[in-house]
Amino acid sequence: MSETPTITLASGSAIRAAILKAHGVDFQVAKPGVDESIIKSEAMKAGLGLEDMAMGLADAKCMAVAKTQDGFVIGADQILEFEGRAYDKPRDMAEAKARLHEMQGKTHTLINATVAARGGEIIWRNLERPSLTIRSMTSAEIDAYIEAAGDEVLLSVGAYQVETPLGASLFNAINGDWFAVQGIAVNPLLAELRRQGAFGEEWKNPQPVFAGVVGFPISHSLSPLIHNEWVRRSGVAGQYRTIEVAPGYDAFAEAMNDLRELGFAGVNVTIPHKENALRYADRASDAATTIGAANMLSFGEDGTYADNSDAAGFAQALAKSPSASHRMETAMVLGAGGGARGVIAALRSVGCKRIIIANRTREKAEALGEEFGLEVIDWSAQPSGLADCDLLVNTTSLGMTGQPALEIDLAGLPNKATVFDIVYTPLETPLLKAARARGLAVINGLEMLMHQAAPGFSAWFGNRPYRLKPQVDDDLRDLMVEALKNEKQHD
Repeated sequence: MSETPTITLASGSAIRAAILKAHGVDFQVAKPGVDESIIKSEAMKAGLGLEDMAMGLADAKCMAVAKTQDGFVIGADQILEFEGRAYDKPRDMAEAKARLHEMQGKTHTLINATVAARGGEIIWRNLERPSLTIRSMTSAEIDAYIEAAGDEVLLSVGAYQVETPLGASLFNAINGDWFAVQGIAVNPLLAELRRQGAFGEEWKNPQPVFAGVVGFPISHSLSPLIHNEWVRRSGVAGQYRTIEVAPGYDAFAEAMNDLRELGFAGVNVTIPHKENALRYADRASDAATTIGAANMLSFGEDGTYADNSDAAGFAQALAKSPSASHRMETAMVLGAGGGARGVIAALRSVGCKRIIIANRTREKAEALGEEFGLEVIDWSAQPSGLADCDLLVNTTSLGMTGQPALEIDLAGLPNKATVFDIVYTPLETPLLKAARARGLAVINGLEMLMHQAAPGFSAWFGNRPYRLKPQVDDDLRDLMVEALKNEKQHD
């Protein structure tokens, strides 16, 4: 068996090194020692555009190291383009503040060039142009950010650190390759290195991976769009499909046996099979066991493993919402199925002290209430129970496309309350429309859907020589919203 070639990053950038490390890549670092000012000056004299300049810089850095290193060498460079002008890294804090003042409320582009060489020759080039829109900010807000971020902002052409929560909060929108925004287009790079044999010959042409989502009904699901978009971005061989399985454990078990025989890596599980999934599994995570339901099944030689990412997806969606700063002391959860179980676990994880359950079938609500130690009310008593609620969550199918609307009087909710509907087809359910009309904060099910999808993608498509990092970003969100719009137009 031939020895795996070395991989060298021709950059002193800590961020680029951190991205490769996070993806599980074994590499070494060699600083190229290139005088960027000379290359930029020559490019301007030659009348080259900013894309050619960025690529020229990446080539030069890569080749400066490739001349002395065996194996694969990676080079990258980035230029900020704003209103037709190119920007270098700010020289001092005063210039960093001035840059944010100039770009706030506007959109700029990061031109990212990533290249790879082997044997002293460039074998691959990639150019990305992600766009970023900085929200409108006051001078005080800009000063506060620069002071909090510190000297690290001088290492970025934009005078921000988008990879940190504080830096990410500066933006209204980020569109394009998330890793290219940070400095290196890692997904297409690693896909090409895999094809070139950088991770061993056995990884050049891996077998395609198949996964899917199981439910009834299931044709409305956007999960295939999410996973197949991540498949495309990551450059892996695979496909994610919808699989309709009629209600009932026997039908579910038979379908899972068939999928295992077909070689599926795993499936997401939605209404009405989340509790069936846990029953079917040979082993289960602590999260799935505690919640009492599973939305993920992974098929392996040692049996079927059940997990639940609903709680984490709900908590992340809640944390990224405008109401994240409000304490959720009291919440009412509508429904008592598998979705409700995940929401309850998430609410407990964020410190919610009082959780009220209402379900159309009271017996099922009482069983859930007894299991988790929750307060249970009649379905008809919802309006009177809303007065102290900070959060109302719908986990039922009511309001979903093709289902009856959820009829509830929201007049009793406090003005500071948030309404979260985990249904995402349609994107604005009658419940959310009524809440918005009342001026309440709302969260749709799309946010939870995207965040809960990531663990499944990593589990099933991540059997690579490097780790895959699925990203929930504005591009993915826009893709989902556009799909929902098109679906509505064809109804």
